Amino acid sequence: MPVHEGLSTEVRTLQVSVDCPWPPVSGGDIRNAFIARSVASLGPVHTFCLGAVNQHAALDVGTVEQLPGFQGKNPWHQRNKEVPTSIIIGQSDLDFLMAEIARFRPHVAILEGVYVEGALPAFRQAGLPAIIDMHNIESDLFRAIRRQLPWRRRIKDMFLGGRQWRQLIELDRMTSLAANETWVVSSLDQQRLGQIGGSAAMLVANPVPDERMFELPIEEARYTAPNVLFIGHLGYAPNVNAIGELAAKIWPLIKSGLPEAKLTLMGRSPARNVSSLEGRADISVFADPVDLIPPALRHGYSLMPIRSGGGTRLKALEAMAAGLVVIATAKAVEGLGLLADEHYLRAETPHEFARHLFTACQRPRETALLAARARAYVQHNFGSETLGSLIRARVQTLAGRRHGTQDQNES
Repeated sequence: MPVHEGLSTEVRTLQVSVDCPWPPVSGGDIRNAFIARSVASLGPVHTFCLGAVNQHAALDVGTVEQLPGFQGKNPWHQRNKEVPTSIIIGQSDLDFLMAEIARFRPHVAILEGVYVEGALPAFRQAGLPAIIDMHNIESDLFRAIRRQLPWRRRIKDMFLGGRQWRQLIELDRMTSLAANETWVVSSLDQQRLGQIGGSAAMLVANPVPDERMFELPIEEARYTAPNVLFIGHLGYAPNVNAIGELAAKIWPLIKSGLPEAKLTLMGRSPARNVSSLEGRADISVFADPVDLIPPALRHGYSLMPIRSGGGTRLKALEAMAAGLVVIATAKAVEGLGLLADEHYLRAETPHEFARHLFTACQRPRETALLAARARAYVQHNFGSETLGSLIRARVQTLAGRRHGTQDQNES
């Protein structure tokens, strides 16, 4: 096993995620898989997931298995009712993790945010340095989603939602303080975690999911046809809300001016109201794609009417890397440092979304230049080499402490 950057011994990493990261389709999967790939050059990587393992997925690094207590269960249905961002991990699974720590002898553990904070006791008991990788500040995301509810439900939800929000803040704060190191995906999340009394977090941005996207051609012909692609987790509430607005308010305006327009919704685990859009007004729903390259090449645009959510916008990065022109709310590209009209087209109303698409299709040369500028920006700021080096450096630092402890114990 190769050892990276002069470390005298290998680093074994244990990862805990909610869903199986392979195949990496949704934002969380992509980040988890990228982290596993980044540390694989240091030594063996073993991933425990709460969700089922896809037996047909091509696993390119390490090994993966499901925690036995979750077999046959949907982990998202095992959440704490009082604190819904925490999934209950039973004592039998903690005992199983302790046994696996003794067998695998990892030097570092990386956990996917507060959802799996229930695994922390096993790592603390073993003296294993643990990194909490916060894909979102969940209390902030919870509040943003609640603000998107219809006003009648917001009033009904006011007491329960307010109490849960305070509990979620405490969970975010305490989990970050309990870990040896906390990673966040944007400077905004750094600020938010600090504001609620959490630890000083390390910024580890999201990567471009598939760098083959950089090789897709950017040609004028690609932008003359109004072919729109929405990529993301199709069961994730902010995405479901955005798709609802896209289908009900934006798409009818686009079809009235561009009757040949086609919309593809692509991603993991479509919600029922997303699946029901299949076949309506030239809308296609493609669940659980294995390879995004072919569909990306057939489209020129990505519309993102995102109104809530957290973290960095991984799917916006992916779209721009693929040469798709992103038409989006400011919220959809929050934290990426993009400039409107330089890297993307900003739209906040249905009419603005439609107008930008009409204009872009009429001016394919200018549109192709915008796509090229966006790709160059993403390649420079979110490439795998820069982010992978940062991840390896942080893991090596914590592993060095673990190696030192093991050496003392064994001497």
